[in-house]
Amino acid sequence: STQSTGNVRFNVQDEENVRGICKKIIQNITSHAQGTETEVIIHSLSNGGLEYHVPLVTELTNSTSHRFKVNANVFDSTPSLESTPQTIGKVVAAQYTNRFFAFLWYWWTVIVLVILGFFSKEKIEERGRKRFKWDKLLEEPFVSIPTLYMYSMEDDITNGKMLKDFIEKVKQKSRVTQDHCFKGSGHVQHFFTKPREYVETIEQFLSNLPKQQPLQDVMSQIARI
Repeated sequence: STQSTGNVRFNVQDEENVRGICKKIIQNITSHAQGTETEVIIHSLSNGGLEYHVPLVTELTNSTSHRFKVNANVFDSTPSLESTPQTIGKVVAAQYTNRFFAFLWYWWTVIVLVILGFFSKEKIEERGRKRFKWDKLLEEPFVSIPTLYMYSMEDDITNGKMLKDFIEKVKQKSRVTQDHCFKGSGHVQHFFTKPREYVETIEQFLSNLPKQQPLQDVMSQIARI
């Protein structure tokens, strides 16, 4: 998902913009489609990816222009369930390489959110739940789609314990859910710190799917993307 071009910005997309981007993604997939049905594997990173993931699956499932089959979901460092001012402050600060600016933006974000919290009837955690729609992952069609969750207990943005508890809830409803915990890597840093383990984890997960397409073809397409 591309929220901005050039420098990374902390943006909150409204639902109309999210749906518009999802439709563009589907148009791009359709332009490369062959045959009457197109199989799709969606790989999402952090809550920024999750924000598009849920509506994208919905759009693909309800598409009338072409038939799609979501073969698998791969989640990296998401869902981040701990929507506290401190957590959001870390997300904002992480976008600045200059430590001084990172420090300023962290505390500015925390203070503003705490103040707004006093005047808002809706808790910040509830706003996060509505925005990212992670509860949908406990419902159909998501519990029927083979899904891999990748996370770390050392992640300072996505609470590893909370995510692990969430995955266990998903597993109670889904027999096609797997998870993998990376040791020592930070938020969405698993591929950069442990590239071989990352690729092998995804390859093993995909190898257990119904053989619709040779695995090497799937991995080469992922590499090209």
